[in-house]
Amino acid sequence: MPTQRLRSHPGSLLPVVAGLILSCDSAMAQLSKDSLMMTAPVKRTLRIMPLGDSITQGGQGYASYRYSLWFQLQAQGESVRFVGGNQTVFGGDGGSNPDTSLYPDYYTTFDRDHQGHWGWTTSQIFGISLDAASDARPDVVLVHLGTNDIGQSGASGVANAEIQLPRILDNIRAIRPVARFALAQVIPIGPGTSYFTNANQVGPLNQVIADVATDRNEVYSPVVVVDQNSGFDLDMDMQPDGLHPNEVGETKIASVWNAILVDSFLNPVVPDQPLVSVEDPSFEVLGSSDGTVEGTPSGIPWRFGATTNTFRGIFNPTSASYLGAAGSGTPQGADGDEVAYLYNNGGAFERVYLYQTLETTLQPSTMYVLQVAVGNRLASNPYGPSTYGGYRIELLAGNRVIASEADAFTPAPGTFEDAMIAVDSSSLPGFLDGQVLTIRLSLTGLQSTDATDFDHVRLSTL
Repeated sequence: MPTQRLRSHPGSLLPVVAGLILSCDSAMAQLSKDSLMMTAPVKRTLRIMPLGDSITQGGQGYASYRYSLWFQLQAQGESVRFVGGNQTVFGGDGGSNPDTSLYPDYYTTFDRDHQGHWGWTTSQIFGISLDAASDARPDVVLVHLGTNDIGQSGASGVANAEIQLPRILDNIRAIRPVARFALAQVIPIGPGTSYFTNANQVGPLNQVIADVATDRNEVYSPVVVVDQNSGFDLDMDMQPDGLHPNEVGETKIASVWNAILVDSFLNPVVPDQPLVSVEDPSFEVLGSSDGTVEGTPSGIPWRFGATTNTFRGIFNPTSASYLGAAGSGTPQGADGDEVAYLYNNGGAFERVYLYQTLETTLQPSTMYVLQVAVGNRLASNPYGPSTYGGYRIELLAGNRVIASEADAFTPAPGTFEDAMIAVDSSSLPGFLDGQVLTIRLSLTGLQSTDATDFDHVRLSTL
């Protein structure tokens, strides 16, 4: 399907848009052949990513809760897939195979894909979460994390999990905006492990997990707290190491996951359609003074998804960064005095996103026009060395890109210039109607010190 580039100057709405039927080749590439051929609603396969540490991965002869959960779902006739970048238990196929007397179908009909990592903390999971979501494209994520944080670091591990768990959710949402999350309060820690000295931190950790679930819960991307702790018997359900479940404990964990899946996730509800509205479209909600930089600020409707070696946030540029910005003035081509920034501090393997999922759903026979001001700060700016890093703007319906553009122009140094994309929903597969919309902005530069700023985000309908 054809892609057409639309350009505007600040303040214009391009009457040429009317009557155009636009789409995006990159969006269509993401739509599967089967999806494009759909003519009537069918029950689609749910992609479930088990995400966590050793309790998710399994090892020491045990296959983890994943085995029991898979066959519970199969017995119920659910159409599901497990997804993730791992297929083995700890030690690999040659190092620690599950006991086939306990797991007879492990190498045949069991779906072994997962994203569990033996011994990993929430910080380590954050480091791979963006790539894991990109590769696995999960619809539902089952998260059991934090045991290694407290086992290795005690109370400071609780504080670390409080920081990293929201970042993990944000990273996955940056790739899959309407992913749904089951966030587990972790199982107990018993005698037999060095972690037992920090077992008293399980309670504080589980309170943090409940708080994160409440704080990050959204209508379009729910986060449900799952109590995996209550009723877990250290004598009956745990391996002798006091840390990992035995097959009885695995089945108990699986049954709790299954109940949540059936109750909350197998038949999601699409929110009602409100008017098109972008919250804080010009990044002014913080009200920062001239020259202030706020890294990954809280309390704003925008979220950031990023790899470790990136900087991102909101700043109020001075005249050393943008023309017209003196004294909290408005940078040329922007709107207001504050802008969002994305910065690559690590090079070729770093990625960073800024996104907002709207409470607006895709409507049939509607033209959507997305305009975003893209900024190229002056080389003399006071925020460290930087070079213009390029841009990508995307509009998504559900988890699918329906229109995008990347690096079609370079703004003049010290200015912002509008990028614009448009798509007519009548050119899209019908099953996307009713899916919530997400605006995603990203840096395309693959060199250290690449930077791009964004402002004045507008989504209109015609």
